[in-house]
Amino acid sequence: MLEYVFKLGSLAGLVSAGFLIFDRFFAHRPTLSLHRVVEHYAPEVYLRIVNNHDSDLIIHSIECSPDRWTIAEDDETKAIATAVLRRKLTDHVIPPKGTHLLLIIRISDGTTPKASEALTFIVSWNLSGEAWRWSRKSKLKTHTDRIDQMIRSGPIKHP
Repeated sequence: MLEYVFKLGSLAGLVSAGFLIFDRFFAHRPTLSLHRVVEHYAPEVYLRIVNNHDSDLIIHSIECSPDRWTIAEDDETKAIATAVLRRKLTDHVIPPKGTHLLLIIRISDGTTPKASEALTFIVSWNLSGEAWRWSRKSKLKTHTDRIDQMIRSGPIKHP
């Protein structure tokens, strides 16, 4: 009988440890996706970050790999120039249940781009008011073909 109590206790400990690992590393992650916006008849592709939690989402940095791609605040000249020079976006706060769009930019380096290459966006983040202070990372993996397809897809209707 005592063996069953020990087995039940060890099983409860394993379940508790599993929940702790899930809660620290996987729960409340921001949702990353690609988003197409058409303004002034020119389609653009954005990185969309959705905060699924009830507290502020603090973005420490957003990096792109390969370096021919970067993220800008918006489509204004100053934001694009800053993004090209820094190649890394830092320090954003997204409110609870909020969404933030960041423009994806291809930087021309004078060489012919590959037909299709893997593209990865790495977002380092934390939640405000959280005891866990180490920065966590979320990744969005896609291909350059997907972004090109989103830009070209569908007719753009003129008013």
